[in-house]
Amino acid sequence: MLVALALDGSTRASAAQSEETSPTEEQAHARFEAWATQEALVAGGEVSALTVVELDGHPGAELVARVCHDGGWSETLLVEQAGHRWQVLHESWGHVPVCRSSAASATWNGHGDELLLLDEGPGAMSERRLAIVDDELVVFSEWHADHQRVSQARWDLASRRNEGVSARVVPIRSAAAVPETGPTFVLAGREHWSGHQDGEIRATVERRAGGTLLLRVGLVDDDRREGLGGDRIQVWWVDPQDHKLKGLDVRSEPTGGLRSIPLRSQGLPPAVHGTIHGLEVVLPMRLPDTKIGLQVPLTVVAYDVDADGTTRMATSEYDGHAQSLGLMRYVPGGGDYEPAGKRLADASPFDVLPPPPSSK
Repeated sequence: MLVALALDGSTRASAAQSEETSPTEEQAHARFEAWATQEALVAGGEVSALTVVELDGHPGAELVARVCHDGGWSETLLVEQAGHRWQVLHESWGHVPVCRSSAASATWNGHGDELLLLDEGPGAMSERRLAIVDDELVVFSEWHADHQRVSQARWDLASRRNEGVSARVVPIRSAAAVPETGPTFVLAGREHWSGHQDGEIRATVERRAGGTLLLRVGLVDDDRREGLGGDRIQVWWVDPQDHKLKGLDVRSEPTGGLRSIPLRSQGLPPAVHGTIHGLEVVLPMRLPDTKIGLQVPLTVVAYDVDADGTTRMATSEYDGHAQSLGLMRYVPGGGDYEPAGKRLADASPFDVLPPPPSSK
């Protein structure tokens, strides 16, 4: 259950006068509101929502504030659990602001032991779920392609912005990987694209024995076209060895097999398996030491050929230059996900004190 906090001046005053090590619920709320207000002042934004919600599945709700800044294109989430605090920064990956001003109603919904945050843009939608697991703050995303299947990925690993370019991060998993959903960017032919059921890219990378990296791509398509002139997949990456942009074009043969052609490279193409709509690519790189992280610029491009035209989609706003690629990323240790946000100093009774006067 999600409840809005409404605190008056007398509550704040009682919190300021309290010297108890375990403040009352009202005092904790007042302290948190005062801290969120000061953080908003520092960020040059405003607190658009202040809520109580269950995040860890245990008795005692957590406090969450949402600070909007940069005109709503950026947000800071402030979280407090029994005096422990976190700060999570996020920027919009689409062309829609990630949060609203205090003049509009918040798009938050309490759901069990999680907090759902809506993030949407042209051709993509994400429900971010904030939760506390094993005393660590984590944030997941649920990308809805249809009503039958939902995949999950950390939102801060699922998208990024680089010099104004929005892109998806394709994660490297340590076990048998199922292609994951994420933002699919329509680069051309939007007039032929009716939504995720019409065409969508799912992608993930599996780290196999010996460090081999196997890229798995799933192309959701309601009108599959085989053959050399039908649907096809391209993969673009920056080679970790020579730092050059290289690519691979994969199409289906009339006989049902796959034809792969290297792009911007004179060597043999990487090995490929499966079909255009369920493709596996053995990437020409390895991850031998699992204690070291790996980040490689990488984007998957799909050409969805239908009767009314071709739609070109990708996992980033790819324009042919390396700067517009997405990112393939491996997070070492602790499983597939790392903790989200920044752990801050614990709550203090001094949070309710007014900010120092401006020097102006």
